Amino acid sequence: MKRVQHILILSFTLLFFISACSESSDSTTGSISDAEIVASDAKVLTITYENGDSESSVTTNITLPTLGVNGSIISWSSNNTVLIDNNGLVTQPIGDGNVQVALTATLTKGTVTQTVNFNLTVIELNTIEGGVLITEVHLPILFGSTAEQWIKLYNNTDTNINVEDLSLTLNSNSNSASFGTATPSCNVIGASNIIQPGESFVIVFGDSSASDFTSPSTDIDAVCSPFQLQQTADVISISINSGILDTLDFSTTDFECHTTNQRYNNFTRSIILRHPTDHNNSTNDNASYWCLVGPSGVYSNSGRHLGYPTTEGICEENNVSDLIDDDCNGIIDD
Repeated sequence: MKRVQHILILSFTLLFFISACSESSDSTTGSISDAEIVASDAKVLTITYENGDSESSVTTNITLPTLGVNGSIISWSSNNTVLIDNNGLVTQPIGDGNVQVALTATLTKGTVTQTVNFNLTVIELNTIEGGVLITEVHLPILFGSTAEQWIKLYNNTDTNINVEDLSLTLNSNSNSASFGTATPSCNVIGASNIIQPGESFVIVFGDSSASDFTSPSTDIDAVCSPFQLQQTADVISISINSGILDTLDFSTTDFECHTTNQRYNNFTRSIILRHPTDHNNSTNDNASYWCLVGPSGVYSNSGRHLGYPTTEGICEENNVSDLIDDDCNGIIDD
């Protein structure tokens, strides 16, 4: 009996010892301070680069983590948000050479904070010639406002384009306008002055409230005013300080079908470039690649302006039984 008692006492003692050790281990684990968490996260903090980029060669967007591996909160600030913003959006400089940008990460846990500095080099964009294209032109005016005229630009490069920093300029036979200059001037009214790769940018030539857009606050990116294109024969050029990016000359006889049929009964129609990703600033001058939109492209309050400010447009006949190629795509009544 005494032997059994000894065994029981020993067993309870062993269980108590194991339990105490376990509690001691949990207590140690749970006692890591906020300062230790922040310091640990700061040691392993990294920026994620794409397409072979590195800290010394940045050409495209970067990923900035907002949560440390141990739970600290991370915020970022840039000393040059034009080239790298606080979310990692990268815009390469043009004509300024490679530029260094300092990013500061602030790690926070409770009341403890710590900063980590990164020095990145953003590589100069050598050229975007042929990469920013005019892909849609809406010329007719129905209600007396130049804001009914607009164009759409397309970024066919693999880098972000800042329209203001590029000094993007519109030139027609009659007048010109630039971003950031005196009258006539162009001003960004949309959410961003950045045209991201594969994205479009809509510029209206007048007061956006008179544009007849159903959603001017979301569909219009910039306004150039006072500015007006000749409705039947004009030339539009997009340029920066280093030269012309793209020119569309619809004053030639090659565009006669387009300028003749852009008004159909009581409707007006955009001239669009088909499949913009297939073109550069040379091939998109060919009138055979341009066509007119049809009834599916209603974007206006009146329902009488037809075009595709927010999506890639499609060629479309207004009348498929009149034996006329009224969308100018080379096929009758398709």
